[in-house]
Formats: sequence, structure tokens, C-alpha cells
Amino acid sequence: MTSRRHQFLLNALANELDKAGVKIKYLDRDGMREPFDIQYHWLSEPPPKDGKTPDLQGEDGWGIHIGEADVSASDSQTQDQLRTFVRYVMNHRAVLHVAVPVEHADSIRNTILGVEWKRKIESEIWVWSFRCIGQACFFADRQRVR
Repeated sequence: MTSRRHQFLLNALANELDKAGVKIKYLDRDGMREPFDIQYHWLSEPPPKDGKTPDLQGEDGWGIHIGEADVSASDSQTQDQLRTFVRYVMNHRAVLHVAVPVEHADSIRNTILGVEWKRKIESEIWVWSFRCIGQACFFADRQRVR
């Protein structure tokens, strides 16, 4: 089970993507409803991408958007998930959004940059940083990585 902080961060990412015109279709709430806004309560878990399940999936007129919320940049599971999703977006018309607390933004960007990159299709990767205070996460910045 994921932490409540992870789920608050995921909710904040979903809200920011929604504001940017991405329709959230799937969200991995991991059994928790409380950290999520009401519009996300009934969404099902995202379909797996290359054997790994992202935290969210949405779409807009351009293509598919997958999202990951990570509270720790050094966790081996986080690094494995990121490698899988970076490779996925290389081969699909997709955008990867990674939400992290502000203090981990540089580490996550370095992890993403460390993945061998052979883009075959138009794709993007964004790192969204949030300031998390108590039970709320507030958007701070976003940077395109690739």
C-alpha cells in the first residue's frame, strides 16, 4: 500500500493535469478515497504499460498521458518504474508526468536523464514539483526533461 503523502501528491498532479486539459481516465487510488477529490473516486486502476502500472492515465487531443507520483527519488522501485515509463513514452505517442516533492525534483530529473534514450515517436517527459504541507500539495514548478 502506498503512503497517504503519495496519494495527496497524486491527487495534486491529477488536478494540475485536469487544469491543463488532460481528461483523467484512470487513477490508482490503492484502496484509498480520502486523499482524492470526489471526481476521482470512481476511476479504475490504469492499464499496465510494459508490465508496470502507472499511477494515472489520461488523454487529450494529442495523445496519452501517464503519471507517476514519487515521494522518494532514491527508492529502487521508483527508479525501476521510471525506467519502464521513460522507455514506454519513447515508443508511443505519449507524455510522462512525474510528480515529486520539491526537494526531490533534481534527483528525479537525473534519474530520468540517466535512462538510455532513443526516441522513436514524438513524446515528452515533465517533472512537476509540489510543496507538500500536511494533507495538501501545492504546485511549485514543472520542467520538461526531454
